[in-house]
Amino acid sequence: MEVNIATFINVTKMYIICNIKEIITIKIGRRLKSMPFIGSKVSVKISKEKEVIIKEKLGKAIELIPGKSETFLMIGFEDEYSLYFAGEKLEKGAFIEVKIFGKASKDAYEKLTAEICNIYETELGIPQNKIYVKYEEVNEWGWNGKNF
Repeated sequence: MEVNIATFINVTKMYIICNIKEIITIKIGRRLKSMPFIGSKVSVKISKEKEVIIKEKLGKAIELIPGKSETFLMIGFEDEYSLYFAGEKLEKGAFIEVKIFGKASKDAYEKLTAEICNIYETELGIPQNKIYVKYEEVNEWGWNGKNF
């Protein structure tokens, strides 16, 4: 049986291209599924310098949740935010929301909470007992006109 070398090369190229596309799709899919968001509402003023420091520290802290990284982390800051707890204004307080596409373990959340509280206490002087962290596991996450 004779094999046409041109046909063999074309079939091989198509096979390689299909496998590369599949690998890229899997890699991109994994990355997109790991997209977290951390939103901060704090009662104190955040300087641009502190914002950058906190952003960098949160970028490292998010790695405490397996599969998450700064690569796809979105962070938002709202400073000088009016926060009240038990009817009293918090002069130094923070409400942090962490939204995760997918799920994580209770242990991972515990570690991240400890690190978030440490970051905000160290960088903004907010006592850890005035820092509240809320987690939300999101099943539907949209981007670029479609959902993942």
